[in-house]
Amino acid sequence: MPQLQTAGLAKRLAEAADSFRDGKYYYFVSLLNPTEDHPDFDLHSVSGDTDEQANNNADTLKNSLGDNYIKFGPYKNACEESPLLDFDSLEVKLIKNGLATFTITLDKSTDAIMLSLSAYDKFFLPYYTRLYGVDVAAAFRSEAATALASGKAVYHGDGTAHKINASV
Repeated sequence: MPQLQTAGLAKRLAEAADSFRDGKYYYFVSLLNPTEDHPDFDLHSVSGDTDEQANNNADTLKNSLGDNYIKFGPYKNACEESPLLDFDSLEVKLIKNGLATFTITLDKSTDAIMLSLSAYDKFFLPYYTRLYGVDVAAAFRSEAATALASGKAVYHGDGTAHKINASV
């Protein structure tokens, strides 16, 4: 029998599923309700080229997480139109006084780069708050602030069911 889900979880599942527009099958494994230890539903994603592959990946993940977790899916969004910018990788170089102070090469899944906390607050923070909830979004913001303060760019890619990636 299907599990009833809260509006908060339904919203997070829809937002997460919508972020994957690559034609693959996705399942999400999550707590049914937030807990004190996981106020964000502890949402995880798995994918596969076929429904069977994604389903098996989700079962493996669910089994490793425990009985409190529920599997949702499959979700599949069609591939978006061809990217407007066709590239294999992206190199970001920060230059100060004519010298490179930081360089990172990002893969083609990168779709946003934040170079200031102000930009992070305008674009990433509202999105992560909708997807994961206030507490997790605040923790992500703290990580972003630390990365930016140490001269590292913060970027987003590979869908949204995972934390932000602070460049190394």
